[in-house]
Amino acid sequence: MKLFRKGAAQVGLFTGLCLFSGCADIRIHHTSSPFVPLAEPVPARYTTILLGFKTVSEAVNLSEVCPSGWEILRSRETFVQSVLRIASFNFYDPWTVEVSCRIKPKLAPA
Repeated sequence: MKLFRKGAAQVGLFTGLCLFSGCADIRIHHTSSPFVPLAEPVPARYTTILLGFKTVSEAVNLSEVCPSGWEILRSRETFVQSVLRIASFNFYDPWTVEVSCRIKPKLAPA
């Protein structure tokens, strides 16, 4: 007598992945002033493997991305990225990084 039907293991695995996966959103604000003009966020990818001990992608160099300075750094893990991380037993850990740069104020002509 079989306890499970054919495919019940796949449904159970999928349900477990969905239950234990989630999303993460980390925002770091450089200053607390709400009046700093910002450019559109610059997207990048950041990926680690081996429980985060080995970095696969290049680190985001904030001075290259934002020559006039950065204001908001957002690092997030989407639902799909979380499912990939859990399915690989945390071997593959992709993150999405967005950097909002400051806009240099235009100087009035003299």
